[in-house]
Amino acid sequence: MPIAIAGTSGLLRNHQSARMLGMTTEAATARATIIRFKGWQQPAASPQETSGGPPSGTEGHGLVNYRIGSQNLNSGLLRFAPGAKVQLHFHNVEEQVTVVEGEAVAIVDGERHVLHPFDTTYVPAGVPHHFMNESNAPMAIHCTYGGTYIEQTFPETGEVRRHGKLPEGPA
Repeated sequence: MPIAIAGTSGLLRNHQSARMLGMTTEAATARATIIRFKGWQQPAASPQETSGGPPSGTEGHGLVNYRIGSQNLNSGLLRFAPGAKVQLHFHNVEEQVTVVEGEAVAIVDGERHVLHPFDTTYVPAGVPHHFMNESNAPMAIHCTYGGTYIEQTFPETGEVRRHGKLPEGPA
């Protein structure tokens, strides 16, 4: 779930799970949920909901996903240690990534970009990309995906990591 998106989805199951993550939730209405981030702590992801896991040198936290009622998006935070990176990959859904801490290097469709806090990328489904931290300080990104089921395909190896909820077919 990395990039550590493989592994971040489905972590927030209820108020008890939120406390384990160092977060709190407040239900505003039946349709809205507030998720308060309380710090970086990485619990184990459920093996039923992910394959693979966060890349080495990263830690991820799922935020919005089908478990809190999302029908069409999945989001999370991914923090990179100095020198950490996510290998070249693409997704089955579109992705938006915003740098929230530090300096990121993004390679999108073969083009290199240096990104700073609040710089944002939009990556359509199927477009190869990867993110890395080439600095000596931590870097963090916020990722949002256009779906609740995400596949992350690594073209160099053919590996596919999956997380989230499979779409339900017609009844």
